[in-house]
Amino acid sequence: MHLDATNANDWAEVVRLAEAEFGHLDFLINNAGIHGRLGLEATTEDEWSRVIDVDLKSAWLGMKACIPAFRRRGGGAIVNTSSIYGMIASGKATAYHTAKGGVLMLSRAAAVEYAGENIRVNSIHPGLIETPMTATLPADWKSHLRELTPMGRSASPDEVATAAIFLLSDDASFITGAQLVIDGGLTAV
Repeated sequence: MHLDATNANDWAEVVRLAEAEFGHLDFLINNAGIHGRLGLEATTEDEWSRVIDVDLKSAWLGMKACIPAFRRRGGGAIVNTSSIYGMIASGKATAYHTAKGGVLMLSRAAAVEYAGENIRVNSIHPGLIETPMTATLPADWKSHLRELTPMGRSASPDEVATAAIFLLSDDASFITGAQLVIDGGLTAV
């Protein structure tokens, strides 16, 4: 169904439909995101709010809606998509960095809060991934990122999905509050 990830009512309806259709809810991947490439002074209040709402508030709303369903099930797992730019700064994109850093701390705080209820929360931190969103970014910026990346390339969406699926799986049953960086070594440099 259509989901406005910034709308609590839409989240409640998605959870209701999932439980009605499948009987329970096991997992959540919060992956909504937009970029905001402006610096601190150039970002308007409306642009700031939009990036924070889509990139951070949506993750909070998703968890808030799904955790009661996980509780009814006896546990669950959440993967929140942050970014390497939730861990390091680029010198611009202030709203994006703030939102993605917030996703990191939201994930860690929720991991601690819900660990005793068998609800695991982790975050993933992709570098440059070939998606429709990154297709709109300046080619010279993407080329520069690839040059900085020790593996010398960007990742496919499947490479990120595989990491998220691992964190949702029973193979990660003792992993909560972790940050999995998927960046070809960029943040290791």
